[in-house]
Order: sequence, then C-alpha cells, then structure tokens
Amino acid sequence: MSDLLQERARGAAHDPQYLFGQWNIDYEKRVDFDRLRRERIDRIHASIQDADTDIGALLLYHPDLIRYVTSSRYLTLAGYPRFFRYALIPRGRPPILFEIAGAEMDHRLMTAPWLKGRIRPAIIWNYAGPATEALAQRWVDDLKAVLQEEGVQGKKLAVDRIDLPMFQALQRAEIEVVDAWPIVNSATKVKTRDELELLKTAAAIMDAAFYRAEQAIAPGVRECDLYGIVAQTLVTMGIEYVPGVVVASGGHTFPYLRDCTDKMIRYGDLVIIDIWGQYAGYHTDSCRTFICGEPTAEQRRLYRQCLDMLERVIGTVRPGATTADVARALEVDVDDRYKTLSMLQFAHGLGVTLHDPPLVTRGYSLEYPMMIEANMYMAAETYASDGMQGVRLERDFVVTDDGIQPFDLYPWDRKLLG
Repeated sequence: MSDLLQERARGAAHDPQYLFGQWNIDYEKRVDFDRLRRERIDRIHASIQDADTDIGALLLYHPDLIRYVTSSRYLTLAGYPRFFRYALIPRGRPPILFEIAGAEMDHRLMTAPWLKGRIRPAIIWNYAGPATEALAQRWVDDLKAVLQEEGVQGKKLAVDRIDLPMFQALQRAEIEVVDAWPIVNSATKVKTRDELELLKTAAAIMDAAFYRAEQAIAPGVRECDLYGIVAQTLVTMGIEYVPGVVVASGGHTFPYLRDCTDKMIRYGDLVIIDIWGQYAGYHTDSCRTFICGEPTAEQRRLYRQCLDMLERVIGTVRPGATTADVARALEVDVDDRYKTLSMLQFAHGLGVTLHDPPLVTRGYSLEYPMMIEANMYMAAETYASDGMQGVRLERDFVVTDDGIQPFDLYPWDRKLLG
C-alpha cells in the first residue's frame, strides 16, 4: 500500500466523508459486529476490575445498557420505565440475558448465537398487584442462584436502576448493592472504531433529515408536519426508533418549547429543529435553526451570538482538556443560578445512551471537572435569545488527537449568517 493510501486508511475512522454503506456484504470490510460485541464486553470487564475487587457482577435494567452488553434490543413493552428484562455480567464471565418469557425469549434463542446457553426467563414483578412481594422474592431467589452458579455469591452487586420492591428483596437477601453507572461510564466513554462507524452513519441520516425538513419550511406548514417529515426520513433510512424530534417555531423558540405542536409556521419565524434517534444501538443528536422567509438584523445577530458560543465551546475540546475548560466557554445562564442542568447550553457524550460521559454544564462542571480523551464522541449545544425569540444550534463530533472532527455536516443557515 502506498504511503498516501496508508495515511488515508489510518484517518478513515475520523473522516465523515469516508462512509461505508449500510448493507451486510462480502466485498468490503465494514463494521465488524463480532469485534464490536467482543470489545464492549472486554471494556465492561476491565471497568469492573478497575472499580472494586469486591464487586461480583453488574445487574443492568436500562434498555440501552442491556443492548450494549448483550446486543439484544426490545423497544416497546420493555421501555425505560419498566423492569421487564435485565442483564447480568458476572466478573470475568459472559453476560446473561434475562428475557421476557415466551415469544421474546424464543426469538432470542433462535437469533442470538453469541448468547448461547446464557439466556434465561426474566422474573417480572411490575403490575403484579398483591403478588408483587412474592414475585420480587422469586426474582431475588433466582438471582442468588445464578450468582452462586457463576461463583460470585457473597460479593457486591452493581445495579444501574432500582425500585422499592427490588430494593427490599435485595435487603432481605443481604445482597450489598452499589452504583453501576461509574463502571458503565468508564467502559463506554471512549469509542471503538466500529462504534465510530455506526455514529458516522447515524450523523449522515440526520443530515438527510435536516435537508428534507428545511426544504419543507413555508408559511402555513405546521410544526407537526415537519416532525412527520423528519421521522419518516429517519426511519426509512435506518434509524431504529425516534425517541424525540423538537420543532419549535416563532413564539415557541422563547421560552424554548422542547416539543412539537400543530402551530402553523408564519413568514419571519425562526424554526428550531432538534433531532435525536438511535442507529444500530448508537444515539445521534443535533440541532439547527432555520428562517422562514428573510431574516431581520436582530435574528442574524442572535444567530451569530449562538454560533460564536458554539464555536468557542468546540474550540476548547481536545484530549487533556477538562469539562471545566469547556464550561468556561459557555455564557453565564440559569445553570449558574440553580447549579443544575437546564439542557439549554451544555455539551455531552453520545453513544449507547443519549447522554454518555462526559457531560458539561456550568451548573457543576467547573467544580467537578472530568478529563476529555481522544475518541470520545460528543455533542455541544448552545442557545441565545432576546426575550422574544431564540436560536439553538448543536454539532456532533469525535475528539481527535488534534482537536475535533464534526460528523454532522449539514450547513448552518446561510440566510441567517448574512
């Protein structure tokens, strides 16, 4: 291979224009899903080992984390609020998926050979009414038996989510519980090559959705019409599900309404479109603001203020910098006042969850900084308003040794740039 081609191959993972197709084919090495699964489990095991030698296993209920460790998904019944299915990762051992008994479990047994011998029926106490305590006890008895089979009984159990029946059952069983999120965050914060390829494809789909939505903006078009255009584009191009699309126009841009209604867009309205979705288990999230018609000087000023802040924020991101360095580039806002996260001006990781580490806010990052590392994948979001209308912008990017490389390529609104 020539020196030029070798250099091209080395940089391909960070190059948004070097995009693989989405099909599973024989003539080109694309995303290696066997390697993806193997490297994710290796990272989880390393993170358990680094966290605490007395942790015996991770118990995960968050759907995205179950997806991360088992490469299985279920997006409807077993949604975020429910405790229907779960995964156990014993120290140094392959994961075990506890699947909904019946059709879901049968499907998994047929189609997930990488989980062979590691699929068991889930014990579910949600909605059990008078049987809740009894079901929770069956659940913990089954869990204890599995922990013993895996040789990790008597050790701490790291859990990502918990409810009261579950907590009481664990107490009765004298199982010591610790927080699983530091372990998970340590494993997921830096992305592998295959993860970056999936995130790159997700960003390309999002660009297409912005293009089709911008073409449709006109007086009389409703916010929900644009939502439908965005959702259809995302799903037909491979996004697995659409957890949210914000379309806020005119008076909905201040106060910023993170929603979508049947409001008609009027000539002269600013139109904020914020898109996030999940592709092959990885989240994408980006935002653009458009103008219906021709902008005023004030709208151009707001747009420039928002974009300048975004570029300052992105300019601080590099390996070795901290989230405190990034937070200083944000303008003082409500996060300073309330010491929390308003999600108006901030930055966050993207990946298996919508908000992977690191997270940047003036609410607490200045006092509790986190180191930024190469191959973290992040989004930075900024907002500017004049008390009557607002502009919101967001960019997705991978952290490289030299700074950042954007993966979303849809341009800023040329009319608002002036």
